[in-house]
Amino acid sequence: MMKRLLVTTLFLLAFCMVASAQDGRRNTRERIDTIKSSVIIDDIRRPAVKSQTGMIKLIKDDFNFKSVFGTPDVLKTIQMLPGVAQGTEMKSDMYVRGGTGSDNLYLLDNVPVYQIGHLLGMFSVFNTEILSTVDFYKSGFPAKFGGRTSSVVDVGIKDGDFHKTTGVFSAGVTDGRFQIEGPIRKGRSSYNIAFRHGWVEAVMRPLLTKFNVDGAYLSNDITKDGHYGFSDLDAKVSWILGDSDRLTFNTFLSFDYMRLSNKGDKELGDYKDYDGNSVWGNGIISANWHHKASSRTNFIATTYITDGVCDIYHRTETSAGPDTWFEKNDNISNILDFGNKINAETRLKGHNLRYGAAGIFHRYGAFRRSDSQQESGGYVSKDNTEKIDNGRNALDLSIYGEDEIRLARWLDVNAGLRYQMYAVTGKVYNFLEPRTALNFNLSRSTSLKLSYSRMNQPDHLIMSYMMDYPGNFWMPSTVKMKPMRADQYAVELDFRPDRVWYVNAAGFYKGLENVSEYFGSKARFPDQDSWETLFVQGEGRAYGAEVYAELRKGKFDISGSYTLSWSERRHEILAPEWYPDRFDNRHKICLNASYKANELVNIYLNWNYHSGNRLTLPSYYYSVTGWPDENILQPVPDGVTSPNNYSFPAYHRLDIGIDLKATNKWGNDYLVSFGCYNVYGRKNPMYAEIEESSYGGYGLRLTSVFTAFPTIRYTLFF
Repeated sequence: MMKRLLVTTLFLLAFCMVASAQDGRRNTRERIDTIKSSVIIDDIRRPAVKSQTGMIKLIKDDFNFKSVFGTPDVLKTIQMLPGVAQGTEMKSDMYVRGGTGSDNLYLLDNVPVYQIGHLLGMFSVFNTEILSTVDFYKSGFPAKFGGRTSSVVDVGIKDGDFHKTTGVFSAGVTDGRFQIEGPIRKGRSSYNIAFRHGWVEAVMRPLLTKFNVDGAYLSNDITKDGHYGFSDLDAKVSWILGDSDRLTFNTFLSFDYMRLSNKGDKELGDYKDYDGNSVWGNGIISANWHHKASSRTNFIATTYITDGVCDIYHRTETSAGPDTWFEKNDNISNILDFGNKINAETRLKGHNLRYGAAGIFHRYGAFRRSDSQQESGGYVSKDNTEKIDNGRNALDLSIYGEDEIRLARWLDVNAGLRYQMYAVTGKVYNFLEPRTALNFNLSRSTSLKLSYSRMNQPDHLIMSYMMDYPGNFWMPSTVKMKPMRADQYAVELDFRPDRVWYVNAAGFYKGLENVSEYFGSKARFPDQDSWETLFVQGEGRAYGAEVYAELRKGKFDISGSYTLSWSERRHEILAPEWYPDRFDNRHKICLNASYKANELVNIYLNWNYHSGNRLTLPSYYYSVTGWPDENILQPVPDGVTSPNNYSFPAYHRLDIGIDLKATNKWGNDYLVSFGCYNVYGRKNPMYAEIEESSYGGYGLRLTSVFTAFPTIRYTLFF
């Protein structure tokens, strides 16, 4: 049945595209504008919605200085914005207005991306060298977006130059980048290709060694080793087919590989061997047809395949005296989408209509294999288990429409409605999501905006690891696991008296239903046939206020923001009273400044501060005796007063840098960038451990990984 629905949906979408094309041919005389490389994208993909709240548009220059190790980064830049919590230091995950890292929709030229981080999240997968603009939504979501409850990061890849060949080569402490674009046939077709490769192994080797399996109880370990690498490739080919048509093909591949090993000397008797390999990444193939059906109507039809995959494998062999243990585990997870969608826009007098439909087939894959063997006194015992989940498929159909209406000079109204059907085995969910926004033009320099939006999220991210790790995998809503729902109200005041000053103040309230909390093992993948029983669902709420100010005058560009917010959860079984979320950062301050001394020198600094993240600490511990080797510390569940009852120290960091621009003897511009991450060496803790003191009792040990770190990057333009 699901397959029939999918085929029917794809047929209808194809029929709509053909019909629109025929209508366009009948109205050829009405077309008066020659197609440009970005006209249709700008009209449909990035509409200028006057009533939009919580939307920020970023360009390439915004990414250069708000990054880790001097590497331009999209998500690190967004983490600096008001209302966005960065989570754990260095991570690419975002926690927007009380949401979790899995509540954000990431799009690359209209296609979802699931694995967003390189190096366990230290860098995002979006290569800034090939991007055009990035639209970030944290409230007032347009009706065309669905499936997530916190935010939308809409990333666009620029078309290649249709007339000349240009490119960029960049090399820094952690990675190297190469981008080239140019015409295939001048004025008619172009290409844009970007490649990035990381060489962070030298930087990360001490960290990998620190977290490696140490085999402390065996004294003859002879080698410890760790390897890490990442790469990604973006490629876009564009054809101008006529005055009203443009066709683009996109390919995106990202790849991470990490290996940890610990080799013992088997000839010496007791030993421990460990090998662990982790591979994760994305694969996207997509095509976009941009069509100008008439002087008033444009549309984009998209078809795509996107895949987010992770494979975690480890092998352990241990010998102690006459006994030998062998264990091998392989965990594979992926989410695979086959999607088709169409987004259209029609502009009429006093109205700006946007409408469309989409059909997506989701495939949630999970595989787990475990082999173990023990030899003792000539006796051999084996345990082989294999669990594979073949039944996790879902059909996702949606349709939407919205209208931007000017009722008066002082009032603009946006009214939209989105319908979504999400079908899984044994259950069909139907979502009706109203979206509305009002814009009051109080004066030429001041506007007041109000918005309400409902979002539903049928996908669940299983946090099978303590930290945000690529091995955390997606599963659909089921009969037992209900989709999460968010209702957000926002008010926003914009004030722009001139070209120098801009001030924005906003307030929001978000109510959450069916918020999931995972309480299974944090050490491995859960059993696929019982994962639903390891969740509890409750409710959440987030509310707060944000202020952003910007001054651009002469050679100075200064901006600052302050966020005051609360993020809370409540679960009837786990905790019936409201408790703070893990990333309930009450206060957040960000300051950014740049000084352009001349055309060759640019100086910048960034400082950010936020209240500490939270951790659940038990009220007391006790010691269990009688175990073979040592006493084991066990937490007492009844001793936990409430979840997230401990707050880390406040986080703050200062980054500085300088860009020096020059021209080489061949006439090519180049840029040398010097910087320093965490200038004053603030030891911001990344994680905490409870340890037994040598003097008796227990204490909390906070561990920091990075302090001050100098950076350098060379960029050549050709």
